[in-house]
Amino acid sequence: MKEKKKSDLIHLFLGLVILVLLNVAGQFLFTRFDLTSEKRYTLAETTEEMLEDLDDLVFFQVYLEGDFPQGAGDYKRLRDETRIMLDEFRAYGGDKIQYVFIDPAEDPDKRKRDALKKQLIGRGLIPQDIVFQDEDGSESRKELFPWAVANYHGREINIPLFGSNQQPNKVVLNHAVEGLEYELSNAIQKLKMAVKPRIAITQGHGEPDTLQLADLVKGLREYYEVDFVPFNNNLGAFRESLLDTNQQPVNKYEAVIIAGPDSFFTPQELFILDQFVLHGGNALFLVDPVFVSFDSLARTGQTASMNLDLGLQDLLFRYGARLNADLVEDLYCANVMIPVPGPQMQFLPLPWYYSPTI
Repeated sequence: MKEKKKSDLIHLFLGLVILVLLNVAGQFLFTRFDLTSEKRYTLAETTEEMLEDLDDLVFFQVYLEGDFPQGAGDYKRLRDETRIMLDEFRAYGGDKIQYVFIDPAEDPDKRKRDALKKQLIGRGLIPQDIVFQDEDGSESRKELFPWAVANYHGREINIPLFGSNQQPNKVVLNHAVEGLEYELSNAIQKLKMAVKPRIAITQGHGEPDTLQLADLVKGLREYYEVDFVPFNNNLGAFRESLLDTNQQPVNKYEAVIIAGPDSFFTPQELFILDQFVLHGGNALFLVDPVFVSFDSLARTGQTASMNLDLGLQDLLFRYGARLNADLVEDLYCANVMIPVPGPQMQFLPLPWYYSPTI
């Protein structure tokens, strides 16, 4: 009996020692475990590094809060997942990540509620007027603000918790939950950019015009200053005339985008591009060596293609890339309107396999 009592005391003592050692180690070692099968709460390494490198407070105001009616379970889930994700951010950013959830309809004074709503809309936070269905089939309506606002260094940015989708449904809400890390970390990244890098989109070789590139430019301008720059055989198109400490011209831009050219590049223009890249610039070539004519389809009912000689092959080959004269066909493609002969001219939408929807 004495031996058993002694053994129990030893085990108890060893257990206490282990607990103390674990607590001491926990003060110096930081580890988090994500037990979800899809690793939903495992942040990307780049996100962790960004949070650990914060030099000031990032304050989030989340307006998706309040008394949710019956049938609003997906919206409550989005709210709860937002809170969990912000807690994950705090695990790496520490006290530099702070947040508050605000119910825009909380104040009992209607005038104050209306004033807050007007203020939020004026800041670009557009509410969603959503109809919910109860279990008994009756409907209820509630206005929700699926937005957060992040503040950092005196700058502010709106965060759409639905992402870019304006008509939420169950699928959209699931995607919104999956995209929370991106939306929140992307907002911090934008706020940290006190000075936006400059990039150039080339002109002068049949590239799409500014109207056709409007969506691209709009997306880029969230992160960069964008200029449209013609070559004009100008040696200073992408490089400054000023010299650096090594008496060399410096690049004006961080990157150059060559988007959809359809004509030949001269040796001087290739030299301009090459010098820009050799001195630390980045170049994005969005080029297609095969031209598929939509006009031929309208005129003859057949699709014709031709090879384009852009003069870029040797330059790209030196960079380790090669242009192949290949066509891509895909059943998942855009429709084109084809005229159908008859008493009255009609247009029938048919799939055009050379315009994949990727």
